[in-house]
Amino acid sequence: MRIHKTRIALITLITLTIICTISCVAFNDATDRKNNPNKETSVTTVETTTITTTEETKTTEAPTTESPVEEETVAPETVPTKTEKPTEVKKPNKEVTTTKPTIETTETSSSSQSEDDLYYLAAAVCREAGGSSEEVQLLVANVVINRVNSSEYPNTIYGVLTQYMQYGTMWKYGVSFPDWADQATKDQCYSVARRILNGERVCPSNVVFQAEFRQGSGVYKEIDGFYFCYR
Repeated sequence: MRIHKTRIALITLITLTIICTISCVAFNDATDRKNNPNKETSVTTVETTTITTTEETKTTEAPTTESPVEEETVAPETVPTKTEKPTEVKKPNKEVTTTKPTIETTETSSSSQSEDDLYYLAAAVCREAGGSSEEVQLLVANVVINRVNSSEYPNTIYGVLTQYMQYGTMWKYGVSFPDWADQATKDQCYSVARRILNGERVCPSNVVFQAEFRQGSGVYKEIDGFYFCYR
């Protein structure tokens, strides 16, 4: 409102100044006319100037609507929030124990292998010469071992005894004691087999035949109806 009143006062002052100026000019023109009637007056020019000035003043006096001063809205500063990292929960270190896969090997121990060999050899002695003398029984067991050690026969006692058509029907039904064998006979055959397995020998290593007839390259010994012959 103060600015508006100031503008009105200023315009009034300018208007009064212009009126005074016009009055002075008119007065001077009148004086000049009296002194110099041929001189053209400049009233028209002054009037034109006055009208133009008046119009400008009216234009200036147009009421101005004061626009409310816009308050600057200061946007609140966005403070970057710190993103808190989730606290890592430390897991207890687990001891990793790498267990190597165990490969099961079916190794036959010497003791179990000896027990099997003892059983097979004692059963063969019982079937071949269970009712014969100890000498014959030792020869029978020795021939079996000679065959195992020969490259012409299987390299196991069970393999020699179950070879096709060599030791009775053991190739067909397997190696076992006969049903008629009593405990005393079995004990005797076990004793003979153990002696041979422990290294006792009663015939040369090339005596590989034992039967009730001659064969091979010659007879090593004939006893109780048995022929023990060379290869």
